[in-house]
Amino acid sequence: MLGPSCTYATYQLVDEAIGLTLSIPIISAGSFGLSCDYKPKLTRILPPARKIIDLFLTFMTEKLEFKPIWKKFYVYKKESNSTEDCFWYINALEAPSSRFASQADRRMLRGQNELEEAFKSSKQHSNIFILCGGPNDILSLKKNLTHIHPDTLFILLDVFNPVYYVNDTSPDGMQDVLIVTLPRRNYAYGSNTSFNNTINDYVAGYHDGALLFGKVLRERMLGHRTDKDSEDGSLNYNPFGNVTFEGMGGRYVLDEYGDRDANFSFIYTSVRTGKYETLLVFDTSQNKIIEKHPNPALGWKGKLPNDEPENSDLNTQDVIVIILGVIVVVVTAIALIFYRQNRKERLMQKKWSHINPHQIGPLDEKEVSLKIDEDKRKDSTYFRQRGCYDKKPVILKEMKQADGDFTPEQKIELNTVRCFVFYSEVSYKKIYICSIFGSSMLLSCSCCGSITTT
Repeated sequence: MLGPSCTYATYQLVDEAIGLTLSIPIISAGSFGLSCDYKPKLTRILPPARKIIDLFLTFMTEKLEFKPIWKKFYVYKKESNSTEDCFWYINALEAPSSRFASQADRRMLRGQNELEEAFKSSKQHSNIFILCGGPNDILSLKKNLTHIHPDTLFILLDVFNPVYYVNDTSPDGMQDVLIVTLPRRNYAYGSNTSFNNTINDYVAGYHDGALLFGKVLRERMLGHRTDKDSEDGSLNYNPFGNVTFEGMGGRYVLDEYGDRDANFSFIYTSVRTGKYETLLVFDTSQNKIIEKHPNPALGWKGKLPNDEPENSDLNTQDVIVIILGVIVVVVTAIALIFYRQNRKERLMQKKWSHINPHQIGPLDEKEVSLKIDEDKRKDSTYFRQRGCYDKKPVILKEMKQADGDFTPEQKIELNTVRCFVFYSEVSYKKIYICSIFGSSMLLSCSCCGSITTT
């Protein structure tokens, strides 16, 4: 039986629970959905959706010289006007129960509005956008996008469009697009042939389905092929499994379940020539990547971008907060600098503040001669100021020790002797000893020459 192509219709025929119990095989050019996987009597002559899942799961974990390992994706789903293949391919990437949803970190974008919001977001999930359609769909989407980051990569599933081999000149807007399509077909497309543009992969698929039936029938009748399951009448037997042949659509390789394996081509736009070139080929029969270009002229700084954005753009609110934070830090630093400078000046001014300036008068050195220790006589830097205080000649000297050099007990003792009055047993002259921490003083009596420090 040839057909049908619709997944819904095929499922009603081949599902063992609700469908018909058919004893004849079905060859379908279509039926891409996951619900038609592993049906014993169904042969799908075009690559089903599960082959697309195999492609992405293998490709994302592959590390090449021009490609890092990927984990995160956006999957864009059109709101309407999707082709049969695009609908089921995207549906397979969207389905929560599929292997792609469980093994990859993908987010769905349903419609143009969600796509625009993803590009405007400052916390973009991924740089890689998977969508299905043609070059016109890419150009139409980009018209409504105000800003596209240079690291953005669009992976376009345009599996059944051979135009990339006919016209290899890439239009503007396709420079950041990686196209997934089937290899060259054996039928002419877009040329002056008798078929003109009426032939496509669906028409070629049913044509080649008839060739497949004739090939298998011929082999069985000639005795070149015997199947034990066929002789036993097994319902799981698929007579078209594990078959390879040439047809109008190219080389066909059917796996054990009767689903077509293919060598998907990854096509990019060369930044040198502006033309389409094949980057690599993915063989679904072996889940193997075959590199086709030793030195690809890729955009994205010479290699495919990472899946995660390196530096997300900051929104206006984040920029304002950062600027205000920097201003606060700078102003605080300047205030601390001025505070330390003013504090130092205030401390210098308070060195002699415990003695009122008007109580210290000029000293007539002709009348009085002060006696100082012999070891300090030649130290000219030892004296800070000479004067007359309380009608007595004194020498004011700043101690070399600072407050930090005194222990807490010493500080208590120094504070205790503050403003005490001592009487000299020799001269019975009063000597006032005053101290303020941080500006310790030395007073020398003129009568006996003794020196007292505080």
